[in-house]
Amino acid sequence: MKLSAKKDKQQKERPNAFLAFRIMNQQIVHHAAEIQKEIIQSNPLLSQASVSIAKLHITLMVFELKNDEDKQRAQQCLIKACHRIRMAQLVPPQIRFAGLSNFNDRVLFMNPVNDAHLDVLKQIATICRETFEENGILRLDNRPLHPHLTLFQLKQGSVYEGMTKIDSSLYTKFADKQFGTEIMRSLQLCNMKRIRADGYYEVFLEESPFCSQ
Repeated sequence: MKLSAKKDKQQKERPNAFLAFRIMNQQIVHHAAEIQKEIIQSNPLLSQASVSIAKLHITLMVFELKNDEDKQRAQQCLIKACHRIRMAQLVPPQIRFAGLSNFNDRVLFMNPVNDAHLDVLKQIATICRETFEENGILRLDNRPLHPHLTLFQLKQGSVYEGMTKIDSSLYTKFADKQFGTEIMRSLQLCNMKRIRADGYYEVFLEESPFCSQ
């Protein structure tokens, strides 16, 4: 029974949906593609770990939607969260990306610059997380929000011919590189398991959380 319960718990904790801002700035997209190309040329094995350029986004929270009822509830949560953000009179954050960083040498990402705009993004994430959790949709990652734009990820349990980390020497030249600024205009409730024809995730609902300018 204990083994079965543990297995059930692991299955329940697998996310299949997330809340995000999509990256649309073509300057950022271009830089991301160029970085991936150069790193893969240096180490072709990393092509297996690269994130599709069409999927670039900033994740605010991940969760599991078990059925259509959960999906409808999540859509209502997004609408409520956007209303709260408008009531707080927050403006679209202009997130500037510069330099590269990593998580445990397994995830390589573009850094958002730590400024007042990033603080606004974190406020938005807090409002969203609180709204979803008040309505029974719990995030599956309880770590503090660390906004980032993933370029490569060595996934747990995957084998990359013995490679266990992304060598920092592959990307040191980008340490001080400026990549561009993304104005975050609309929040998306995305399906992690389905990809559209354009290469991006299926979007259940997209809402602007900001008052018209």
